[in-house]
Amino acid sequence: MGMDVHGLNPTSETGKYFRNNAWYWRPLANYIAEVAPSLYSEEVWQYNNGKGLDASDASALASILKAEVASGNCAAYATNYLRRIQSLPDEPCPHCNGTGHRNEHRSLLSRGDEFVHGAACNACEGKGHRRPSSTWYHFDVENVQAFANFCAASGGFAIW
Repeated sequence: MGMDVHGLNPTSETGKYFRNNAWYWRPLANYIAEVAPSLYSEEVWQYNNGKGLDASDASALASILKAEVASGNCAAYATNYLRRIQSLPDEPCPHCNGTGHRNEHRSLLSRGDEFVHGAACNACEGKGHRRPSSTWYHFDVENVQAFANFCAASGGFAIW
């Protein structure tokens, strides 16, 4: 799953199309909520339903994001974001209930594999714990800069 963002009246190739998978889009949208709250609404940024920003708002967002990158605020946010997700404790593996060994066979039956009771859990590699799913999401300055460039050249956009 990803977000496909289409420029409404692009002034260059850069403004035609921007795409992020869900692992990059959610942190980008959350960052926009923080640095440009007047341009953020959950309906626009958290769903790929064809909503977006008009040319004026896209241009304003581009200016805000470029200023954040130039000032170093975006890099500081990225550093703090990484520190926060790295500091999260592991969680019990939901596939083996924290035992490190599979004790059910639903997932294997759907693939036709033979179930071996007590086999090491392949979801957590037998550790019984795993990193929280929130650590799967990524934030970096390069993605913000690319989206700012897209916004500046998009003439407004719709998110699909």
